[in-house]
Amino acid sequence: MIIRRVQNEKEARLFKGKAILLFGPRQTGKSTLIHAILSAQEKSFLYLNVVLA
Repeated sequence: MIIRRVQNEKEARLFKGKAILLFGPRQTGKSTLIHAILSAQEKSFLYLNVVLA
């Protein structure tokens, strides 16, 4: 997997006791990015995928 610049920026903001919302255009890799970051962690997490129409 390609590590994007945005991945490092998002990892720096995670796991500080707050919720993170990631939104943007369809099919731009939002879910893939979150799965990549969370799969590397040993902590438990709640992942919600909500589609707004």
